[in-house]
Amino acid sequence: MASQQEIELKLALRHQDLHRVENAPLLRGARAAARTEQLNSVYFDTPTFKLRKRGISLRVRSDSKRHIQTIKAQNASGDLASRDEWETELAGTTPDFKAARGTALAPLLSKKLRHALKPVFETRVERRVFPLQAGDAAVELSLDQGRIETAHDVEAICEVEIELKDGDGAALFRLAHQLAEAAPLRLSVRSKAERGYGLIDGKGAQPVAARQVVVRPGSTAASAFQTIAESCLYQVVANWEAVARSDPDGFHEMRVGLRRLRAAISIFAEMLDDRQTARIKKELKWLTDELAPARQLDVFAERAIEPLRAAHRREPALEALVEELGRRKAEVEERARAAVGSDRFRDLLLDAAQWIRVGDWLTAGDELRQAIRERPVEDIAAQVLSRRCGKLVKRGAKLRELDARKRHKLRIAAKKLRYGSEFFANLFKTRKARRRRRAFLQVLKGLQDGLGDLNDVAAHQALCTSLTRETPPLRQDGKGEFAFMAGIACGREEARTEPLLRAATHAHRGLSKAAPFWG
Repeated sequence: MASQQEIELKLALRHQDLHRVENAPLLRGARAAARTEQLNSVYFDTPTFKLRKRGISLRVRSDSKRHIQTIKAQNASGDLASRDEWETELAGTTPDFKAARGTALAPLLSKKLRHALKPVFETRVERRVFPLQAGDAAVELSLDQGRIETAHDVEAICEVEIELKDGDGAALFRLAHQLAEAAPLRLSVRSKAERGYGLIDGKGAQPVAARQVVVRPGSTAASAFQTIAESCLYQVVANWEAVARSDPDGFHEMRVGLRRLRAAISIFAEMLDDRQTARIKKELKWLTDELAPARQLDVFAERAIEPLRAAHRREPALEALVEELGRRKAEVEERARAAVGSDRFRDLLLDAAQWIRVGDWLTAGDELRQAIRERPVEDIAAQVLSRRCGKLVKRGAKLRELDARKRHKLRIAAKKLRYGSEFFANLFKTRKARRRRRAFLQVLKGLQDGLGDLNDVAAHQALCTSLTRETPPLRQDGKGEFAFMAGIACGREEARTEPLLRAATHAHRGLSKAAPFWG
């Protein structure tokens, strides 16, 4: 059975803003042709969720006229709008395993699994569908409101789906941006299937790590950048709920997504020199800065304060220090939550998505810039990795002579080289290249980790200093004892410096000897 590539953009919406979307200028001309559907979808899986673990969903959707079986494969690479799906019309509401031949589900369909498949949750949705024409693209815009139901819980649904029926997928992003002028929509990558499983878990959306980027050999530089950048933005979008509930791993993963995207922009800088890109970069830095303090305090508490608590149990001054850290942590977490709940954040996600697909950078510049966009990505990958590795080896040769600020810059260079190596991994797939890449990444990770720990030490020392200078007495034992405990934490961090320098220096020597996997 041949798969279709479903090209669909999902936008989260608050119920109270639904009328603003319905009355948007974009939809006025399509009201007469709009239709309303009552959709009931039942999702199937085994008691141990084998389909979910393999990134596959199986549902049977029913309306007043027919039953449609849909099999979807998880978006493995992080494309914002595309996933593989297989649809079959059924005579009833029971899955048809014969129709699953040739789909992503087929390799799993053992006799045991077929018998184990049962309904696990369902969605009940009222859908209003508006047919739209956006230039040469035919699009269906759907307003969904309803609920997800499990055996023990219910969750409301209110979202917009913009599906491409024919034409250029870039039209989806243009329409989403126009619609966002009428209501505060937020780009979303979480499917109804993922929400249903999350409702079963009772945990909501979990932090999402970076997904493997698959750049196809022979791609142009422009196409490769779009693949990479969308994967990075996907990670940012996917973690907003975890950040909104102050999950420490959510802060970390969203920051990783931002760093990866900024690294990708740096790698392809030659073809991204325009005003629109400069504005996107500025906004990405703003969000990074809003998230940074929360993550820094989490790391400080884990690595500097927890060892102190183990050694100084029930010490009043230490408890005062912990109390002050808790107060500051609450403040910076509220700052981060405010950022991801803001119009500025919502605008950034849509702006970045549109910029990646149809930004000015795709047409800006002279013939030289056009030639760079059309270059085979393999040429750019080898050139960038070679140049960045050479600079890192040269600058790291005087690692012990660098101050904290220069070590921090060296760490960023190492991180960008690592991200670049991951972005371009699919371009160098010979056995020799894979072996060399594993060895290369091992020593590079060692250097990055060592420099990262050194940067944490410097940041923790600065935080300890600010704690002793800025914090008023919290208890009767006074500021002196409070400062003394912060000084102990600072001293413990300072003691880590020499061992970390030795480890980083050793990793740098390994990197200088590592054979390039891109050669």
